[in-house]
Amino acid sequence: MMAYVLLVEDEALIAALIAHKIEGLSDRKLVVCNSAQKAFALVSKDLPDIAFLDVNLGDDTCFDLACLLQDGNVPIYFLTSYSKESLKNLGLPAALDSVEILSKFSNASKYSELINAL
Repeated sequence: MMAYVLLVEDEALIAALIAHKIEGLSDRKLVVCNSAQKAFALVSKDLPDIAFLDVNLGDDTCFDLACLLQDGNVPIYFLTSYSKESLKNLGLPAALDSVEILSKFSNASKYSELINAL
């Protein structure tokens, strides 16, 4: 079965760079959303197998979306340069404390490792 990967990133260039790394992995369905609102609409119909979420989405954060995905047992990773402490200052819910932080500039092998572990 093809893994469905969700990428939520509001900066087009960064989204394209990350998408390119993930698309290089065979047989993965990648869906890119540029806002939490669009991602909510999508995941309410079909939960992804794994999600990579930019934390700071313009005037919004991905925390509500992350909680929804976590409730659906979807592995999630935050794409940010923020520290855990900075995320708490942004309002990170305690339930999301264990979410791993990835650099947006992680190499393709890191994404491959996480996606292939599904």
